[in-house]
Amino acid sequence: MSSRLGTFIWISDLHFDSHYGTPLAYHSSSGGTSTCGTSDNPTIGIYGCDSPLALLISTLSYAANTLPDPDFVLVTGDTLRHGGENLPNAMDEVYSGTHDVAGDLREYF
Repeated sequence: MSSRLGTFIWISDLHFDSHYGTPLAYHSSSGGTSTCGTSDNPTIGIYGCDSPLALLISTLSYAANTLPDPDFVLVTGDTLRHGGENLPNAMDEVYSGTHDVAGDLREYF
């Protein structure tokens, strides 16, 4: 029996918002800013907004560099933005957003 302990990366609460920087972007109504929908926001994100693509990629890149060959990656939810159910074509948004995040996970792990 091997005495090697396994390694894994645990990812939770990404809240990826593919609409960050557009009028459809999510923003928190409690203490956050309402500028999530403007194109001149910082690319890495801003307080009160859900995660733009640049923050998602930065997070996955850091995790992959920290532990380049984990035995598995555990993703426990809250993958997509808040308020997605209010978007036009909400189910299509869920499918495409989940597909995009899964593709990014595959790219890094």
